[in-house]
Amino acid sequence: MRISAISTMVVVLAATPVAAQQAPVWTAQQSGDVRLAYAVFPDQGVAMIGRCQSGTLELLLQGVQLAVPEIEGAVRFGEGRVRDVKWARSEDGRYLVADRPAHLMRGLASGSDARFQFGFGDRAAGVDLTPPADEAPIEGLLTACGQPLVSDRDEAEFLRLDDDSWARRGRVHIPAMATRDHVSGWAVVTCMTRVRGMLDDCEVEAEGPVGYGFGRASVRSLQESRLKPETPIDRLVTIRLTTLVE
Repeated sequence: MRISAISTMVVVLAATPVAAQQAPVWTAQQSGDVRLAYAVFPDQGVAMIGRCQSGTLELLLQGVQLAVPEIEGAVRFGEGRVRDVKWARSEDGRYLVADRPAHLMRGLASGSDARFQFGFGDRAAGVDLTPPADEAPIEGLLTACGQPLVSDRDEAEFLRLDDDSWARRGRVHIPAMATRDHVSGWAVVTCMTRVRGMLDDCEVEAEGPVGYGFGRASVRSLQESRLKPETPIDRLVTIRLTTLVE
């Protein structure tokens, strides 16, 4: 994942005494086809960066130190319900990358406090973030990246699937570029559950690494799949798929 466009900016911003003395303010910035919205939370020791590049939205978090490649976690905005979030480490290990950036950024712009939890049990870490003084930088980034400011898909139930969840699994579609580069990837997709275990109205919420097309490939696989008949129908669900490339 290329993050050199923001590395220097975040280090300088985090070290600025003036920024540390003020309430967190989200700032918009654009350079070429890269658009950012970022904020530093000095009391928590973290920086959060939203980035849109080539139509792909990402949300990066700097400052949480957990020495594992992927982190299961949760988030709660205001008095809303707790939602699952998964984070992956960037290639250089400096950032955590969220698996549902648009959902989280809409939550951050909602005017509610945010409680992030990373991991579970004795080694869990938590971060509390206050709402922005001005939501315009976050909303501008969402709009620039083709994301709605409000989405019913944020209410999708996370569907944890194992081998026993499927009546039939679709083929694993591997993007040509991923095969060429021997790169594995992941995608988060929201779908409606239908009769006979069908999945319909699927949309890509996020994917990584950016630019390889794992989102479209995952949608194709899910449309060919069938869940067990006992799966409740007409529910909006979130599914996370990982595609391994040898």
